[in-house]
Amino acid sequence: MSQRLQRSFVLVFLAVSMIRAGELGAHQSPFGDLPPDASSEQLIQALRRQEGAGLFERGDRWRNTPIEEAIRVGVRNMKWVEFINESRDEEDRISLSSPENTKSYPIESPSEYSPRTIRADLNRLRSELPEPLLNVLFNEQPFTNEPPIPEDEFIEWGLRTDRIFQTALRWRGLEPWLDHYEGYRRRDIRGHYFFSRMNPKERDVLLENSSKWSDPQKTEVAGWLVSLCMNSGGYLSSCRGEVNRTLNAGGDARPLYEKWRRGGVAMWNYFFRITNARTDVEFRDENRVRMPFRDPGHALVRAFLKDNIEDEWRFGDWALRLVFSSYARAHVEFRRNVVPHVDRLGGDKIVMNADQPLSEYDAQWTIRHEFGHVLGLPDCYVEYYDRERAVMVNYQIDVKNLMCSRTGRIQKIHVDELRRTYYRPN
Repeated sequence: MSQRLQRSFVLVFLAVSMIRAGELGAHQSPFGDLPPDASSEQLIQALRRQEGAGLFERGDRWRNTPIEEAIRVGVRNMKWVEFINESRDEEDRISLSSPENTKSYPIESPSEYSPRTIRADLNRLRSELPEPLLNVLFNEQPFTNEPPIPEDEFIEWGLRTDRIFQTALRWRGLEPWLDHYEGYRRRDIRGHYFFSRMNPKERDVLLENSSKWSDPQKTEVAGWLVSLCMNSGGYLSSCRGEVNRTLNAGGDARPLYEKWRRGGVAMWNYFFRITNARTDVEFRDENRVRMPFRDPGHALVRAFLKDNIEDEWRFGDWALRLVFSSYARAHVEFRRNVVPHVDRLGGDKIVMNADQPLSEYDAQWTIRHEFGHVLGLPDCYVEYYDRERAVMVNYQIDVKNLMCSRTGRIQKIHVDELRRTYYRPN
């Protein structure tokens, strides 16, 4: 193996190991465990833990900046829905958090947000809101007992307001950690993603003819190459410099792709491979998995676990079954005022928010997703800070994947990875 190739492997290993170990520091913030499509309730809980219990009771302080105003308006929007729901039966209640209302952020169209974008969204909302909603949300007139406009329109405007609210909460929570999230740019997997989906011959023709690229192609394809370079452990300035020198000379970009391709593959595997396997997963029958789980000692919680986990973790003929036991390592704990999480990938403890009813969609999706972490599966979304443009960028690698998105479900890729890791036939 050449020294250059050895160095490439070392850089890839160090880059992925650094991220796995959390050395870039994102998990110092409670927002580090929240996907881009986290609900307002989850974001509020994380921000309360970060900034203190009195965060949303500070009166006129919330009028000072676009972020603070977006949070103030978002809180009023949420409390208005709660006020209306107080006099309704459960089946008639308005919900701003459901599978149908969840917005995804696909890799092809990432979300980019900052105080500037939030200000623009808030001003647009203010100018377009129907007057009865404007008066309550922005001018703080009293809540009404029922929506003052048709209910479907009320929900549509409520969702739009709530998404600005979510973005403002997320920015507020991540702002103290921008230096750490700048380092997470090395996780940007779009170069590997888009190159790997091209026909190999067409990709080679594209790369060897960089002098014929249009201006949009120069920006896009050069960005993909820089992404691969950073996946391999390179720094933004040096990666960009090497790509620009090749393109400015009208040279063949294929050697750059081949040099960094393994870095993209390694980073891709980081999002989908199990690296901390459990020892208590029983996978001897090709289509049956048995997973010991500590009996929670409460019939309602036991049913919640069994119904959600076993409903989710099945695919075709393949199925996982929980085996409740007093001595199992994997278990669930309910605590007040927490952001749901697992102690580590392949860990034993799922922590759930005790303030959230088990009947809510958020709780049901969360236990399904967090159980994936117990099995050792990582999250598959990307979020980093682009300092040059002063924006946060985030996206979900596959919005149909349970570990990437709240709109996702278990997929064949999960079953294949579990089989690769745990399948030990008799």
